[in-house]
Amino acid sequence: KQWYQRRVRDYHFGEHRRKFYQLVKNPGILVDQDDDEFSPGVHISDCHSAKTPEAFNEIYKIFIVDLCSPQALEVREHKFIHELKTLKPFGINSVSPFGLPVLEL
Repeated sequence: KQWYQRRVRDYHFGEHRRKFYQLVKNPGILVDQDDDEFSPGVHISDCHSAKTPEAFNEIYKIFIVDLCSPQALEVREHKFIHELKTLKPFGINSVSPFGLPVLEL
């Protein structure tokens, strides 16, 4: 499954990695399934049986799909989430930036 996220800073995915480490260290921890911070970690834990910190880097590959101004980030994020079909149940994204359901493109 795909997942998309807009970022101004380049280290944000490390925050998702840390959330996954919390899941690994605390099996059975209850997390909000609609929390996009936990979405990548919950996905690989549940769907790929990932149980070690190294699994995050082994499973996820990061690509830059667009460069834009900070003012255009939300619009571009919305476009790519729908274009790449990364919104649940097709992908891993829990929320759309504008709260819209999956669009048929």
